[in-house]
Amino acid sequence: MMAPTSRTDLRCGSRIDLLFGINLIASEGKLQDNRLAIEVGLPIYQYLDGPQLEMDYRLTVGRQLVF
Repeated sequence: MMAPTSRTDLRCGSRIDLLFGINLIASEGKLQDNRLAIEVGLPIYQYLDGPQLEMDYRLTVGRQLVF
């Protein structure tokens, strides 16, 4: 194998994340029926075995149309 990351026997481990999120919904006005979702996550435990990257944080932002 050319790349160590392509070997599935070297990719294992476990992680526990702590996630916080909020949903903002506009019920009237120009933005009626629009939703803004924001989620932030931090790893509180990581054990990675093999050539893989650990995670520092995650951020997810999304806009949804409610109908």
